[in-house]
Amino acid sequence: MGPQLRSETPFGIGTIGVGYGWFEEYAEGNLVKAASSYASTTKYRRLIAKWGWAETGSHTLKLVNSVTSGHPKLDIDGIVIFQ
Repeated sequence: MGPQLRSETPFGIGTIGVGYGWFEEYAEGNLVKAASSYASTTKYRRLIAKWGWAETGSHTLKLVNSVTSGHPKLDIDGIVIFQ
């Protein structure tokens, strides 16, 4: 289980680049979407995930690396929370 957060719109910050690939975003234990952190050049501290709720409350988030062939990396620098 991921961290418990109190925010309306948390953001996932991480690295994108050649060795990076697909991952899944979960909220409240449910798959929200699959996303890619692949890019032709490496860039740090980029927005890689975003969630949103109608109201502030306790929420559980999780990012799962899909470890695709040739693109096994997923780097998460942090979760940004605006309150």
